[in-house]
Amino acid sequence: MGPVPNSYSAEVFPLSRRETGMALAVATMNFWAAVLSLTFPRLETALGTQGAFVLYMFFNLVAFVLVFLFVP
Repeated sequence: MGPVPNSYSAEVFPLSRRETGMALAVATMNFWAAVLSLTFPRLETALGTQGAFVLYMFFNLVAFVLVFLFVP
């Protein structure tokens, strides 16, 4: 996803709530990055490298559809 989540988070919150919104957005991104780094080795062992990335591809496709439908 690159810089898109940070750029979107920085622009979506109003100025009066931007500090709190960015703090929550960065904490959420860091939490999911930690979950990913802690679960990937076990997932790779169970599914293999290709299977793990196919599973992540599926999750990204679902996320893309949900963002397309629900994010203004």
